[in-house]
Amino acid sequence: MDVTSFIETFNQTKTEVGFNRALMAFSSAMGFSQYRFALIAPQSLTRPKAIIFSHCSESWVERYGQDGMLPRDPVIYLSMQSLLPIYWQEIPLEPMLPEGALALMDEARECGLHDGISFPFRGACGESGILSFITEEDGLDIKAKAPTLRWVTDYIFNAGVRVVSSTKNNPALSSRELECLFWASEGKTAEEMGEILSITARTVNYHIQEAVHKTNSVNRYQAIAKVAMGGLLRPDLTLIKIEDYL
Repeated sequence: MDVTSFIETFNQTKTEVGFNRALMAFSSAMGFSQYRFALIAPQSLTRPKAIIFSHCSESWVERYGQDGMLPRDPVIYLSMQSLLPIYWQEIPLEPMLPEGALALMDEARECGLHDGISFPFRGACGESGILSFITEEDGLDIKAKAPTLRWVTDYIFNAGVRVVSSTKNNPALSSRELECLFWASEGKTAEEMGEILSITARTVNYHIQEAVHKTNSVNRYQAIAKVAMGGLLRPDLTLIKIEDYL
């Protein structure tokens, strides 16, 4: 199998349909009959937006949603604790799992999801998600395939984020609006921000109100939270303190 051709395909994918087709082709080439890729966009802690690309058992997807299985899904739970791959066969060995987690895995097997591996990820702009490769049969040497899967999933994640981001129509914040939110997140007053940025306090408040409007927020605090979750508020590298351990 020419892995580099798959990587090039993901690098060139521009549409959600094309991305799903590429994901299906790669999953099948690796010996997995099913996959499920959930990408969470950082819009709100209470109302996050999840985009799912899937080629999975329809009966399982329907059952999963109707029975509200998400809170007891061990794959989701473990993906929130670590970025390491999750081998489904090793889940029962985990010391801490949600109540009903192992029963959920038994139900999944009843619907044809016999084994799998899941890769959690965190994006550069606050995105998060998980990609699962699933097999309907026992005996597939998943650990032998893991290095190749890990290699290509980085490109899959990047392509998924790019495709989803291209469909957004949110207005971009100006550099000055981001500067004002940055210093507001540090607890600075409008007067203090004005001195730092060499503008008036009135102008500072104007930029903050524009940021509140553009992010569909109710106040500056929600706007700060949203842009922080989106990875737009970043440390000032000119002020960073470096400690080398040699």
